Amino acid sequence: ARDKGVSLGLVIAGEGPEKEYLTKLVEVSGIGENVVFLPWTNDVVSLYQSADLYLLTSHFEGFGRTLAEAAYLGRPIISTDVGIAREVGALISGYDAEDLAVKIENVVSGRIQPKTCYNLLAQTEYFNKLKNSFTK
Repeated sequence: ARDKGVSLGLVIAGEGPEKEYLTKLVEVSGIGENVVFLPWTNDVVSLYQSADLYLLTSHFEGFGRTLAEAAYLGRPIISTDVGIAREVGALISGYDAEDLAVKIENVVSGRIQPKTCYNLLAQTEYFNKLKNSFTK
C-alpha cells in the first residue's frame, strides 16, 4: 500500500501464543512504525470504534464473536470465510497475503465497500437457525 501512496496502520490487540512470532515478523519486515501491539482489554468497543477496517484472517471460527462485534459497531470487515463472516456482510478474502492485500487496498481506496448488515434481528435469526439445526 505504501507504494501506492496509502498509509496504513495495524493494531493487534490481545495476548496469545502467536504474539512472539508476530512481533518478530513485524521487526524483520520493517513495518514496526505502522504496527501497534496492545495488551488484552475489556474495552473492545473503543478499539472497534477507532478502526477504519476490521480484519479477521483465521482459518477457523466457530461463531466469530469478533465479527459480530465489529459489524454491530458498523465497521467494514474483511474476513476469511469463517464463522458468520458472510452473514455480517464481510468482504471474503482467501488465505493468501496477496488476495488480502488487494482487498484491503480496494476497501481503503473506496473502490469496494463491504456491507455492514448486522443487527439485533439478524443475531436473533442466526441463533434461532442454530438452535433449530440441533433439534432436527
